[in-house]
Amino acid sequence: MAIFVWKESYCVGIKIIDDQHKVLVRIINELDLLLQSDFSVQQARALFGELLDYTKYHFATEERLMKIGGYKKSALDAHLKQHYQFIDEIHSLNNESIPVSADEAQLVMSYLTNWLKNHILKVDRQLANYLLRQEKPLPEGGPVFVPMDELEALYQSLGQAVMLLRQQYDSGQESSSRQDSASVIDCLNQARSLLQESTSLIEQASRNLSKSEEN
Repeated sequence: MAIFVWKESYCVGIKIIDDQHKVLVRIINELDLLLQSDFSVQQARALFGELLDYTKYHFATEERLMKIGGYKKSALDAHLKQHYQFIDEIHSLNNESIPVSADEAQLVMSYLTNWLKNHILKVDRQLANYLLRQEKPLPEGGPVFVPMDELEALYQSLGQAVMLLRQQYDSGQESSSRQDSASVIDCLNQARSLLQESTSLIEQASRNLSKSEEN
């Protein structure tokens, strides 16, 4: 059974927040399953990294909504303080304290799950109730989210292509072998595919922003 079972009672009534909360719940459940298996530290760091990236993205969305809605400064500061503390905790877990035993994993997952539940039911619900009372149009999309692993893969593909081309230039080859040329083309094609996917995400976010401004 999943450690964090989503319930309708966790919905705060603002679609963009609810949708992003569901993604966070999915990542936490995936992390819990991983930590129950014979995992490697590299696998755990990758999933903690995904949790950290999406948490930052989600918090940026909430902070933008607070500013759009004119959330009072004292409440905004208190909300942001919780965001910063949670991000620091995930940073610490990913960089220093990857759980290696079943007991450690249980403690970590209990902390992540309970923190998010309490934050949703108390702090985020308070924010949502305030925003809904303002009757202001809210954006349908958040900031552009491009996973770090996609950006790293893009840079790696471009870097490999540049390295191969530089090696050919330094060796004074006027024409490269078919194998070298194929390697360069493969790297560039992979980079182009990643760029197209990232561009699609940016264009979708731009359309969502335009819709919210029209409203």
